[in-house]
Amino acid sequence: MYFPSDKEFEADYDFFKFPSASNKNAMVGIGDSLVILNSSDKSLDVFKSLTSNNFGEKWISKDDSMFISANRNSNIEQIDNKLLLKETLLVRSSLNEDLFRYDASELMERRIGADHLFYALKKYIALGSDFISEITEELDSKY
Repeated sequence: MYFPSDKEFEADYDFFKFPSASNKNAMVGIGDSLVILNSSDKSLDVFKSLTSNNFGEKWISKDDSMFISANRNSNIEQIDNKLLLKETLLVRSSLNEDLFRYDASELMERRIGADHLFYALKKYIALGSDFISEITEELDSKY
């Protein structure tokens, strides 16, 4: 929804997952947490609904949807948006291999969460995957 309407995903623009040197499907992302503070039958019903396999089916069927379920068993057959489907499959692969980790960059020092990480991404784009070990070692040294 951020791209011009006259541009098409995969033809005019695309994306790639920042690679990992050792865990191909490793991924860092964001998400929401569910917490019940006052347990009751109603709050448990809401919790069960939010964690069910079919939660979000109406959202993912929309062309402009950005909803990705963390539920590994959710039905993704209704996703018509190719960009969302690509993202969902990447997240699902990572979840299935227990390689998905919560980002928490808002908890990082500004110099790491914004500056050095962004620099590493730009360097990877410029130099390519042959330099991934060098780039990640440099990033790790900034912590």
